[in-house]
Amino acid sequence: MPLSEPEFPIGLIVLAIIVTAIVHFFFAAAVYRDAHLLPTPRRPISVWPAIWFLATPLGGLFVAVAYWFMHHSTLNPEAIAGSSEEPSE
Repeated sequence: MPLSEPEFPIGLIVLAIIVTAIVHFFFAAAVYRDAHLLPTPRRPISVWPAIWFLATPLGGLFVAVAYWFMHHSTLNPEAIAGSSEEPSE
């Protein structure tokens, strides 16, 4: 009697791929929007916002976290300096 591989519902796999793609798209949209809203002296590091938008769906959460560390964490000296400025009216 040959051993058969257990069947995995293909619908569940497709659903997981669709949900992952949607989540990655929303991460990409948020990164793109944030990159455009950064003040002029703190424009995105290394690449344009469109490149961040294209990289985020491919890398997902890892790219979104890398973007945040590069632009908003205390590891970026410009982010620290920019956080103490008063908003202009």
